[in-house]
Amino acid sequence: MINKWGREIVLIVAIIGLGVITQLVNPDFFSFRTISSLFDNTGVMVLVVIGESLVIINGFGNADLSVSSIYTVSAVTSAQLAAAGVPMFLVILWSIGIGMALGSLNGFLTAKLNIPSLVVTLGTMMGWEGFILWWTRGMWIANLPDSWQIGSHLLGGFTLATWIGFAVSFVMIFAVRNMPFFRRFYACGSNGSATSYVGIDRRKAIFYALVLSGVFSGFSGFLSASRFFVVSSNIGSNLTLPVVAAAVVGGTSILGGRGKVEGNILGALLLTEISNVTIFLHIGAVWNEAFEGLIILIAIISDVLRERREQSILRA
Repeated sequence: MINKWGREIVLIVAIIGLGVITQLVNPDFFSFRTISSLFDNTGVMVLVVIGESLVIINGFGNADLSVSSIYTVSAVTSAQLAAAGVPMFLVILWSIGIGMALGSLNGFLTAKLNIPSLVVTLGTMMGWEGFILWWTRGMWIANLPDSWQIGSHLLGGFTLATWIGFAVSFVMIFAVRNMPFFRRFYACGSNGSATSYVGIDRRKAIFYALVLSGVFSGFSGFLSASRFFVVSSNIGSNLTLPVVAAAVVGGTSILGGRGKVEGNILGALLLTEISNVTIFLHIGAVWNEAFEGLIILIAIISDVLRERREQSILRA
């Protein structure tokens, strides 16, 4: 049991321990307002982390660096459609559809050209970031209708966006565990050279993973933006690093073949908590990225050492 859930147990202990330490320094940390803010931010971030994890699981050299730009494009264009009077159910479909379209572009370029998605999505990330700045001229989206703030509605003290984000996450726990469609991602990451012998196309697998990553990023962008009455043109611009950090600290191996949605949820919660802790401990926000980078580095070193240890055991 401990071996099976080792990473998750460590994350739970880290989340609780960090919270207790911060509470001792600043007694306001465990207030309901802080806890609700923590879960609200995690709820919209965790979907992006799950999509990112599906890409990384496909094998070394695969990651989706464009999640932040897809998130931004979806949030901004969805807000513009809502401001133009488009019905909300069509706006929601748009957020999913634009995410799917941009994810499909990433998948097509990666699979067709046989280039690591890390390289492809770096290019599309920069391209879409430049596009959205040109499209909005840096202006925020205002004059949004009341129906736009659907994500800000409170239910049990938490926003509707939070409930939706976690609900989809728990559905994904079941889906990843039980649907053969998702198991092909693990197969490609575990032993890519052998997948062709069992009828799994590695190029199709990474294509579908990038499409799903785009869908989750697009929908998450809408959920996040729909909590506010104005939408910034650079919303989500600094999302990529914490998303990758949350995925790898949650147990998704950067070498591929390993990862759990449960770990993704806890990883997203820990990264969001770290951002809150820096505020309560009066640590400069500039240190957030330093902490996130350190977490990624530690997780990668841990994966490499574990892989070497397992290989040595097999050879013995």
